[in-house]
Amino acid sequence: MKDLGDRAMTTYKIVTIDDSSVIRKIVNKAFQPFDCCVSEAENGAEGLVVIYREKPDLIILDLTMPVMNGIEMLEKIKADPSVKDIPVIMLTAESSKDVVVQIIKLGVKDYISKPFQSDQLMERVKKYLALEEKKVSQFFIKDNDIDILVFPDKMSTHAVTEIKEQLNTSIKEGAKKIITDMSKDDVLNSSAIQLIGFILNSCKKAQIKPIVIAKALVAKELKEYEETASAITCLTLDEAKKSYES
Repeated sequence: MKDLGDRAMTTYKIVTIDDSSVIRKIVNKAFQPFDCCVSEAENGAEGLVVIYREKPDLIILDLTMPVMNGIEMLEKIKADPSVKDIPVIMLTAESSKDVVVQIIKLGVKDYISKPFQSDQLMERVKKYLALEEKKVSQFFIKDNDIDILVFPDKMSTHAVTEIKEQLNTSIKEGAKKIITDMSKDDVLNSSAIQLIGFILNSCKKAQIKPIVIAKALVAKELKEYEETASAITCLTLDEAKKSYES
């Protein structure tokens, strides 16, 4: 197991090996919010090539595959000193005691029975990797299907330009939920009002429901300006996320 404190803001390499494109897609999607690079293979033989090329931090391996199955591949991995210490999470539709004992003896760190949910997979993964949320830019964070804009401490021209550019990019890429976090701000200034107005207007054109996290007094002040009067405000991130569920 990796020391979860020995790497900060690291792009982890993940290899997922499964003959099912659906399962590979589920694995890929599960890692999207995090700073990870996922490589794929559809059988054990291809998987070995990818593993030797990438030297990944984690392998997610299917048990039953054509050409070379998961057990055969696992035996080859554990026999090679250059890759034997890479943690392996096994995916299996077979949960019999004999199968579980066999893969554990071969050094599998963990296993998941199919079918499974993404959050079940990530619970296992986080035992071995200190995952970091992927930053879209200096001011944007991707949280599953939500783009979170963290308001800058200083509203410089450069910061405003970058935020506007990234907002436009996120919208073009299909963003559906955008939260602006200005919870650190105690007062509004003209630059903040103009930027919030730009965000609200851009989201309106794209038919996106934007939410602003702000302190009560700031939220009240937003309602007093024409550019920002339509802002939907929440006090916390959790509250903002829940508002998308209603």
